[in-house]
Amino acid sequence: MPQNKFEHAIIVGGSLGGLMMGLALSRSGYTVTILERADSSLRNGAFIRLHTKPSRNSEIERELRHLASSGDNNVEAWSAIQERLRNAVANEPGITLQHHTRIVSVGQNESSAWATSEEEQTFKGDFLIGADGYRSIVRRYLSPDKPFADYAGYLVWVGKVDEKLLPKNDWKKRQLSSAYFNDSAAGTLTTAVMPGIEGGTNPGQRWIGFCWFDHSHNHLLSELGVLKGGIAQHKRGILPFEKTVKQKIRSIYKLGGISMNDTKNRYVTVLWEARAKAGREAEMKAFMTAAVTPSRNDLGNIDYEAHEVEGQPGTFIIYERWENRDALDRHLSAPRMQELVPQLLELMEGSIEEGIRLLQPFRPAQ
Repeated sequence: MPQNKFEHAIIVGGSLGGLMMGLALSRSGYTVTILERADSSLRNGAFIRLHTKPSRNSEIERELRHLASSGDNNVEAWSAIQERLRNAVANEPGITLQHHTRIVSVGQNESSAWATSEEEQTFKGDFLIGADGYRSIVRRYLSPDKPFADYAGYLVWVGKVDEKLLPKNDWKKRQLSSAYFNDSAAGTLTTAVMPGIEGGTNPGQRWIGFCWFDHSHNHLLSELGVLKGGIAQHKRGILPFEKTVKQKIRSIYKLGGISMNDTKNRYVTVLWEARAKAGREAEMKAFMTAAVTPSRNDLGNIDYEAHEVEGQPGTFIIYERWENRDALDRHLSAPRMQELVPQLLELMEGSIEEGIRLLQPFRPAQ
């Protein structure tokens, strides 16, 4: 045991930081309880590169760096690192990891520190460490005058896609464990190549992880009350930003009041008409032109054409056809669509859904 009065540590937060801290403390002779609010499923989508070189001469640090990085400096899925650390924690006799434990308050006195869960269960230790992320309960306790995190200036969207779903002629252009950066007016898209779901490393067998640093929604965050004075707000009752945007996109499914329940397994053809606000005609035309190619590249798209009505400058029609409803659903739910909807509403008159029509095909009797 360590040669001091501290023996038992409570860690609030069981992601990578909490797991690493728990392992470091356990291997230094402490008993550890890690409290994680989420379930035991692994985090999907994110990727990370960890370096193996220790910053100081510590055997424990060398062991944990090797464990977390798997002995190399390759880009890996967050879930792969998380799984290794969890397995190590499970084999560490001095650590208890408890999921589904949402901590709502923390406290301390001269002899101990504690955390209390939503179920009113109290966990007591000699000291407590906060590893509970940007909504940290521990930070709110220690810095009540600054309970929320400063906003970094962008949202981060993370995910991963099976490489075989992407165009085959691009497979060999990507190198395993390499990261790629693409800048745009909306932010920066970072992609990385990682071993696939069964560990495959050949082109077409890998995961492509992506991370989009999106700074195009700051005005909407402010409107929703999620961002105030550069500080991210996390009060109950504030409708999550992504839910609000998805609701706007999902409203397109009304398609002028026509149900799509019968379109799941056949072609879906949509006609959408919109008119630009006075003085915004050129902006809207450029906006719609830029949307064509990405939409054509979406999986399941058959046709996507933008038109301007002859004799009516500023009145536009988009004709689009999809293999089935799932294809249209993926298109509407794509991260870029969440960016486009608020921008489009700034340029056009009326609402998006009022100009949408679902076309029902019919053919002459044979």
